Amino acid sequence: MQKSTVFKTSVMVKCGLFVALSIVLTRVFSVNLTPHLRVGIGQVPIMLSGFLFGPIAGGLVGGIADLVGVSLVPNGTPHLGFTFSSMLTGIFPGIFMMRLRYAQTKREEIIYIIIASALVMLIPHIILNTFWLTQLLGKGFVVLLPLRALKCVIEFVVNVFIITALYKVLKQFS
Repeated sequence: MQKSTVFKTSVMVKCGLFVALSIVLTRVFSVNLTPHLRVGIGQVPIMLSGFLFGPIAGGLVGGIADLVGVSLVPNGTPHLGFTFSSMLTGIFPGIFMMRLRYAQTKREEIIYIIIASALVMLIPHIILNTFWLTQLLGKGFVVLLPLRALKCVIEFVVNVFIITALYKVLKQFS
């Protein structure tokens, strides 16, 4: 009986490293501009795990990173909606993984990374996380949206550059 690639020991170890890296980048090296606006690149390891190992591994890395991160360094009220958003951050790139693996040119590879990163920023980070914050803060969605959208556009550009550079190197070892 053949094992799933998600449950191979080497993949689990690499995913564990991505979890640890995401926690450190999110909880230690991110900048809190306001109580409800944090800027950082903590989602990059989660997205890379999705690109390299698929949607199941990406979702697990995102969920575990959020739950362990909230347990170790709580920044506000825990909310399972943010865990769901973190899981989607790994699942969306995992969905594009199959197409990305068979990309014929560097241009195709970059296009898949851009599309997946745009989906991650739009659905979990702009729409869902803003909605979760409205539940916690009692503020309106439209009030929180403009500043969060601007933050996500900036993070999107930075993420695309980082993921494109790291994906080239890391796909050789996956």
